[in-house]
Amino acid sequence: MAAQLDVAAQLRGRDFVIIGCTGFLGKVWVAMVLERYPDIGKLYMVVRKKRGESPESRFWSQVASSEVFKPLREKHGDDFEAFVTRHVVPVDGDV
Repeated sequence: MAAQLDVAAQLRGRDFVIIGCTGFLGKVWVAMVLERYPDIGKLYMVVRKKRGESPESRFWSQVASSEVFKPLREKHGDDFEAFVTRHVVPVDGDV
């Protein structure tokens, strides 16, 4: 019998670089990972500056404010921003 993969254990404390996080699928993926694996390390998210908006500002206005983050906002309440800040680092870049 094959051993089962413990995804939570494999992701615990691991850091990742994420591209495409401002698109719909990227937002859904990030929200699901943060909800299901809260012990993950840092998600370094490549976010292109746009129209004078910094990567950090663009992340908070276009990604974290998305409806797909609603379950995380409800789960963490007033600590939502602190939780996301612990795990997400917007990085300026363009693929």
